[in-house]
Amino acid sequence: FTFFLPGSGSCYWTAVWNPNMEGLRAFFDNGGDPNHCIVDTQVKLPLILWYATAEYDLASGGDTSMLELFLERGYKLNQKLVWMGFTTMTFMAHLCKSQVALVLFFNRKGDTGKPKGPFVSDFLFTAKQANNQVAIDTYNDWIMMQKESSR
Repeated sequence: FTFFLPGSGSCYWTAVWNPNMEGLRAFFDNGGDPNHCIVDTQVKLPLILWYATAEYDLASGGDTSMLELFLERGYKLNQKLVWMGFTTMTFMAHLCKSQVALVLFFNRKGDTGKPKGPFVSDFLFTAKQANNQVAIDTYNDWIMMQKESSR
């Protein structure tokens, strides 16, 4: 699958619809930006969301190596993505059904507080609004583990 990166002047091969580590490494090794977003008129959807929210083995099967590669290559986990103030963690609260992906982002300091913006709230409230029980349970379990480990 080939897609054009706006402003880059060249095409990159990557496996967006069928992600694999080789395609992702090639994308980054050839100058692909880990913070690349698919841009609509008012929404920037980061490429990493394809990997973190899809029902692929990498997210639902416990393999977070491709998500970790995004972070190692400089993905800005707490960047503002849209004019309303959404961040990666806001999208994760809405869409992610993978406990391992959520815990990875929590452990990598994904901001679960309220981002600045008129239509956003903190991670837990957003997950509840989206009726994402996986995100709610994973967040509550992660908070409980943090409290237990600090004792």
